[in-house]
Amino acid sequence: MNTFKLNKLLCKVHFLYLLLFSFYVNAQTIPAGFNLVAYEGFNYSSGSSLLNASGGTGWSTNWVKSYMYKYLKTATIGFTYTGLTTAGLKAEFDNTCYSANSGDCNDIASLGRSFPLQNEGVVYFQFISVFEAAPGGGTPTIRFYNGGTQTGGIGSSSGSNMSILAASLANLSSTSSSLSAQNLVLVRIDYNLNKTDMWINPDLSTFDYSNPTSPSATATSFAPDFDRIDVFLRSGSIDEIAIFSKTSAPTGISGTTSICNGASTTLMASGGSTASNVVDVWYAGACGDEAFHQGWDTQPYTTLATTVNSNLDGILNVTSSTLDPGIAMYNLGSFDPNVNKYINFRYRVTSGTAGVAQFFFLNSAITVPNGGYYLDKALISDNAWHTATIDMSTHANWRDSNITGFRYDYAVSSGVTMDIDFIELAASPIEGTGTSINVVPTASTNYYVKRKGTNANTDCISQLVTVNSLPTPTFTTQPAATVAIDTDVTYTTETGQTNYVWTFPGVINTDYSITSGGTAASNSVVLKWLTRGSKSITVNYTNSNNCSASVATSSASTNVMIPIVTKNGGTSIVYSVAVNKNGNIGFGNGVNVNGKITSSWGDGLTAATASISAYQIKQDFPSATDGLYWIKNPNIYGGVPFQIYADMTTDGGGWTLIMKNSNNSGWDYSNAISLNTSIPFTNTTDVESTITPNYSIIGWANFLKKSASGFQYMIDAGTRRSHGGIWTANGDYSFVKQDNSQTNITLNTKFGTWEYYESEGIGQRMPWYQEEGQCGTITTDNGGGNWWGTLVSTCNGWNPTPWIGNGNGGTSNPNPTIIWYWVR
Repeated sequence: MNTFKLNKLLCKVHFLYLLLFSFYVNAQTIPAGFNLVAYEGFNYSSGSSLLNASGGTGWSTNWVKSYMYKYLKTATIGFTYTGLTTAGLKAEFDNTCYSANSGDCNDIASLGRSFPLQNEGVVYFQFISVFEAAPGGGTPTIRFYNGGTQTGGIGSSSGSNMSILAASLANLSSTSSSLSAQNLVLVRIDYNLNKTDMWINPDLSTFDYSNPTSPSATATSFAPDFDRIDVFLRSGSIDEIAIFSKTSAPTGISGTTSICNGASTTLMASGGSTASNVVDVWYAGACGDEAFHQGWDTQPYTTLATTVNSNLDGILNVTSSTLDPGIAMYNLGSFDPNVNKYINFRYRVTSGTAGVAQFFFLNSAITVPNGGYYLDKALISDNAWHTATIDMSTHANWRDSNITGFRYDYAVSSGVTMDIDFIELAASPIEGTGTSINVVPTASTNYYVKRKGTNANTDCISQLVTVNSLPTPTFTTQPAATVAIDTDVTYTTETGQTNYVWTFPGVINTDYSITSGGTAASNSVVLKWLTRGSKSITVNYTNSNNCSASVATSSASTNVMIPIVTKNGGTSIVYSVAVNKNGNIGFGNGVNVNGKITSSWGDGLTAATASISAYQIKQDFPSATDGLYWIKNPNIYGGVPFQIYADMTTDGGGWTLIMKNSNNSGWDYSNAISLNTSIPFTNTTDVESTITPNYSIIGWANFLKKSASGFQYMIDAGTRRSHGGIWTANGDYSFVKQDNSQTNITLNTKFGTWEYYESEGIGQRMPWYQEEGQCGTITTDNGGGNWWGTLVSTCNGWNPTPWIGNGNGGTSNPNPTIIWYWVR
């Protein structure tokens, strides 16, 4: 035979061996509803020692030394039993002493092997044996251990019948079956009922592992935990060792079950029994309510462009052979799409990248998959199990008529291998998987959990999560709109609550002082305001459901004022009856109770506390910061308060913005002095932005300056406090003067290094309101046609206007992008 033919023959033999080995490793068929923990069919060479043997499946270790230096070995044949699929050989007593010292051996052979701990639910331990007839020396026994501690066993330490053994190996309950006969032994350990049952040689054609008949022996109040078995023999043999557990529903759900609206809670399932390929599946509102469940056992299906690699223990393993593989599930029934609208499925991509799954749906009108009748779901390709949900009702045609079937296109490329556990059509989406789930219900909701996976689909248990509404604190008592400084005022909220949280503006004993209350146990506070201005406090609390408002409640604003001496010699906070510094009655600077001159104007933070200018606010409230303020003037809006933007920082602050220009379009002669007067800004960022609207109240500036002469104006360009300066007007100058004569000005502060330059830069005069038809509408130009130094222009081509074309030895800035104009 040539080398090629020999190699080919060897390949065939090796392939056949692999097939047989694969079959033998998992020879036993696991009962429906159970999960294999470990199996050993002793598929090794005849006559070989089993020390360190690693065959079988599910074990945590090899077969290891247990007692002395005699072990087990494989026989020449294995056991068989009607109704049980068997494979391989059997293990038997080996009389060889594997130690040079004969004192290391006696007449007992033993080996042990470990597996995952079994201590919950229902677990079966199953084997076929022929043991020695006469027990002795702790044999024949199969001993159970948990972490090295002996917990029980099967066999006999006295008597000749197969028995359930205590941790001490004493017989707890015996059968009538002889140890020396060939026996199929089924041991059922029920951890829920704390009971161990044993059957000898049951009829497997009728035996129901989930609902078994009366046992051959029972040990009550006994359910040994075990993660290892040790076989002790003086003769005899054992075969077909299998351990399998029944997946059962969780028995409890723990976690916080009464929460506040907007809060989350973590629920955790516990109890029952599970397995490696089983997962806890959570639902909200109902327990899945499956109209259809594809578990690859009873429901029909066909495959397209797909190789079915296996269908074992409820897991379908497939590989795509083209770019468009599918699994067709047609003629499943007739399902109401208004009730059953969720497709839930569990999968694991073991190789390749699946990409996107497509679920096509069929109904009475659409009897074959149609390109317009499907929804996508992105898949995760990481060799881990995932559970996914698709709300099919989001498709416009889902509710056309009852659903009759599906096609699951599980990948968009060839060579993708996937395990598919289940596909279901249900009334509820899967909220999550795993032993715990974090939820944020908006209303009281029942959450359900069941176990699904390999051979498993248990009943649900549920837990109600109650969602409690948040309180809405209110102020049942609060001060008047205007109060005197340093006098007691009272704020009160609802009684009978806990954890009151009061907040006050400013610093205690500087801006306010507490007379009484204001603690976590108090529903009221009495305080004195120690500084002037608009004041407001907040309160929150915890109600009887242990909930607090998401946002604390603010009191109405109260204007705190210094009392003024009245014409009758008394005091009042009604300034219209005050005696002012000139001895007259009415508004203006008045005499307070301490004999000092004080302003009657407010802080400008509200329309009710409007002042007369940004300058006045800064004088009265030195801590005022940049931002929007309310002012009023009888010449503007008839004295109705309006908002302005104030710079309270530059050169001591008190500046009122009268123009902002960041766009050369939209200006004309009339709106150059009056544009967007209701102010289009909400904060400093808006004012400094080049994309917010232009603004001008230059036409009102004469009413806002602090005096007829000696007032100041400020210009900056490009960025704040650059390419401009602060000037003092030394005459009775006007912001809307229509000639270029206002030249008696003093440059107090220069922003940058520019110099005056009549023809190409800033002119040495206050900006004036040039006649209509000229490009420089608000300008420092001398009127000669060179319109540099212009703040507002009706001509285009500049950004926003020509400003400093030549710095005259300093820095130029011909297109500053934005210009601001101020008064104080």
